[in-house]
Amino acid sequence: MLLESIKPYLTRQLVVDIDVRSVNEDLVKFLEKNVKKFPGRSTLKLNILEPKTNARISMYTLDNGFEMNDEMAAFLENRPDLDVQIVSS
Repeated sequence: MLLESIKPYLTRQLVVDIDVRSVNEDLVKFLEKNVKKFPGRSTLKLNILEPKTNARISMYTLDNGFEMNDEMAAFLENRPDLDVQIVSS
């Protein structure tokens, strides 16, 4: 089985740490569109971090998850400002 075909099955959770200064309309629109386009069983957890006050807000999918996909992987690879962790099963 190719890596591309097992990626959706092995990804249990995608955790993305984001500096509050990196949150913008393009990021939000991409994540919203991608999660709707690729529904699945993986959880997406976003941690929004504010370094000056050391504040942290965590958001994650509850009922509807997503399926890890090539579009998401490419997007995350092109965003070095995001800290990405993949939890696999």
